[in-house]
Amino acid sequence: MKKKILYLLIIMMLLVSLTGCKKKGTEVENGNDVVVAFKEDSGVESITAQNFYDYMKKMYGTYSVINMIDDKLLGLEIADSDEQTKYVNNQIQEWLNTFGNESTLIQAASQQLGVNSMKELKEYVAKTYKQEQVTKEYVKNEVVEEKEVKNYYDQKVFGDMELKLILIDVETKEDNTDEEKAAAEEAAYNKAKEAIEKLNNGTSFEDVQKEYNKDDATKDSTVTIKWDDEFDGTLLDAANKLENEKYTTEPVKTSYGYYIVYRVKQGDAPSMDDVKDKIKTKLAEGLISEDKNNLYAVKASMAMREKYGMTINDEEVKNSYDIYTKNQLNPSK
Repeated sequence: MKKKILYLLIIMMLLVSLTGCKKKGTEVENGNDVVVAFKEDSGVESITAQNFYDYMKKMYGTYSVINMIDDKLLGLEIADSDEQTKYVNNQIQEWLNTFGNESTLIQAASQQLGVNSMKELKEYVAKTYKQEQVTKEYVKNEVVEEKEVKNYYDQKVFGDMELKLILIDVETKEDNTDEEKAAAEEAAYNKAKEAIEKLNNGTSFEDVQKEYNKDDATKDSTVTIKWDDEFDGTLLDAANKLENEKYTTEPVKTSYGYYIVYRVKQGDAPSMDDVKDKIKTKLAEGLISEDKNNLYAVKASMAMREKYGMTINDEEVKNSYDIYTKNQLNPSK
């Protein structure tokens, strides 16, 4: 992350330093213009625009060119949107909550990212958003396979389920000993079994729900679960195995506590055509989250540059670019 911002700053240095100079191949018009001069009798040669350009190209040329290219192309690939603005604002607000105020945030951003104003920080986050979208689209269209989509559909797509829930909390405190935590776990389990016993003896689910449920959001109501909701997997599996108007006869252990699930009804599953794009997005997001070396982002950027017919005419920069991308694709070598 630090490197990305460093490269952007270098681009700015180049643009400012070479204003008014036009590249001609690998040379600069008016290349003899003096950028830095010394006293005539110092014995030190002046630094010309060409000297400066050659040095900057050698030291930072590849990274600078890559960032300039991607800045241009990301803007073409992903238009500014309300979703992007929301993403940027949410990220900035999250950082503000962490650092306390804008001044402290910018100071930290300057040290860690190389940005020196809120405007620059927002631009950085916006670019990150665009890169994520380009990467996601690349993985969706070039990496995710049809058989994976079908497998996901067969296993995880279902019709909307209407559920009633009873949650029995495991009442523990941070300073509890392992023995105390185990005792609280057992107590919650036994309480859930007690509630199930009442259901088995004919007490209505609604009455047991009112007596035992500790979740205010579902205490007196039903919950509709869709296939793409973020929901506890264990609870979801238990609900899927039930028939309509049946409840779980064993407590369902989750990270929130023990649940008793009653399935009121379930609708028909959506068609593959209706959910295919959303499935591909979910699969892509999963692959990207597991990509520790950011190879998908590298490949997505390379594909984007190829799409727009990028050609590097400077032989030195091209060779450096080839080496750079090869190293990115083979990070362990």
